[in-house]
Amino acid sequence: MRLAAVALLLALLAGVASAVDISWGGYLRDDVTVTDRHLGAVVGNYLGNYLCLRVDLKAYMDEHATVTATPEFTYLSGDRQLDPYSGLPLPSDHDVGLNRAQLDLWWERLQITLGKQRLQLSNAYFFSSLDIFNPADYTEPTVEREGVTAARMTAYWSGFSGERLIFVPKESWSSSPKAARTFMKAGNFEIGATYLEPGYDVIKTTGIDLAGPIGELGIYLDAAGDVDNPEHLLDPRATLGLNWGWRNGPNFTLEYYHDQRGATNMADYNYKRLLRGRQFTLGRDLVGESLQWQVHPLWVLGLASLVNIYDRSFFVNPSATWSLLDNVDLKLESDFYDGVKYSEFSFHNTLYRLQMMGYF
Repeated sequence: MRLAAVALLLALLAGVASAVDISWGGYLRDDVTVTDRHLGAVVGNYLGNYLCLRVDLKAYMDEHATVTATPEFTYLSGDRQLDPYSGLPLPSDHDVGLNRAQLDLWWERLQITLGKQRLQLSNAYFFSSLDIFNPADYTEPTVEREGVTAARMTAYWSGFSGERLIFVPKESWSSSPKAARTFMKAGNFEIGATYLEPGYDVIKTTGIDLAGPIGELGIYLDAAGDVDNPEHLLDPRATLGLNWGWRNGPNFTLEYYHDQRGATNMADYNYKRLLRGRQFTLGRDLVGESLQWQVHPLWVLGLASLVNIYDRSFFVNPSATWSLLDNVDLKLESDFYDGVKYSEFSFHNTLYRLQMMGYF
């Protein structure tokens, strides 16, 4: 049924569009997880192959409308007995779905987007206090998030101010998440104020965000607090980040995240609140960094890491990407986790990935 729906959508787009752009690609990945991180060797469970094929299609309907669709086919094979993040069994299966399927309409001062789309309300890399609709896994910040079925309208009042409204339809209006963001540009900085009403958890949230350059350095800040109870205003979440890209050199991001509801002692970690989405981390303060460096026209090295300041547990992700051909990359990366029992990152297993990516 899903495959038929995807095929029908592609046929409709190709039939009514004045112009169509199509790109496609995918990757084949091998996963091995280490269940005993202290052995220092690649032993444990072989998770098998993960094949993903993806098509990006954009159809231009007229000068004021485009339709975008991103169907994706995934296939899992091998002995996928253990999820490296949750420790739960992983099935061997395949799936066909739509990551994105949206209609964009725009005029001089108004833009409307309908359908399955990516929703992002701040510039944070690891943690965003405002991206509650489809938050990224902070241990895999570079992984593209799936779309969310929503209606989004952005109105520009002038060249330096505007309003964005988001509605995510659910069973009823009261259970449907909604957001409103007012933004204004001051010089090279953009300042925003956001109100969120996520119906699935009945928590009203207000937040602010700020982003812009300071010389060669980029800076961003977002902060949010829950306003369903006045006491929760004293429990803010905030992210402060810096990024710096050297010409012909590395690109570096440093981020500090604070959640007042997090604990400074492992005995006080609240796992239920984490699973309900009421907080992103167990600890109160975390620091993360990301480094990407093209050391050669054919080689890109990367390093991302996160550290819980209080329990000293950490996550490290080194990677190396080799441009094997003009449109084929080979990537080797590892996810290393370490920490004492019941610490922030003690529930994950070390994972090795070999990935071949093609772009056509």
